[in-house]
Amino acid sequence: MDESGRMNKNAGPYEGLERFACREKVVEDLTAQKTREKSRNLCPQYRILLRCNEIIEPFLSKQWFVKTTLWPTCN
Repeated sequence: MDESGRMNKNAGPYEGLERFACREKVVEDLTAQKTREKSRNLCPQYRILLRCNEIIEPFLSKQWFVKTTLWPTCN
């Protein structure tokens, strides 16, 4: 993934897709290939940037300090 949340050349056929669109496309492809056994609805917890309410994706860089809060996604 690059700094803007798009898949880079290492993502192969998913290159250029935005992170959420890529996840959906991967599920579609696995379903079409009949290699996906089942799905479960999990209750993930995301880290959110306090200033802009964006979800934080893990991304390696030389320096990475962000104040976050845990954002529950299920009630």
